Amino acid sequence: MFFIDTDTCTACDCCIDACPCDAIIIVDGQHTIDPELCVECGACYDACEFGSIFESDLESIPKQDV
Repeated sequence: MFFIDTDTCTACDCCIDACPCDAIIIVDGQHTIDPELCVECGACYDACEFGSIFESDLESIPKQDV
């Protein structure tokens, strides 16, 4: 699974533009990845110039509100 670090995300929308399945949404003014839509292709990870997107297993990440 991919996740967005909202502390370092600049909301530049590069990840939104790169996502082929429209899985990156804005919730309460912050970018987040909808796990129901994400196909884990890594396009958002590759597009993020700020290192704000990372991959991890579900057990080590706090639940994101979607």
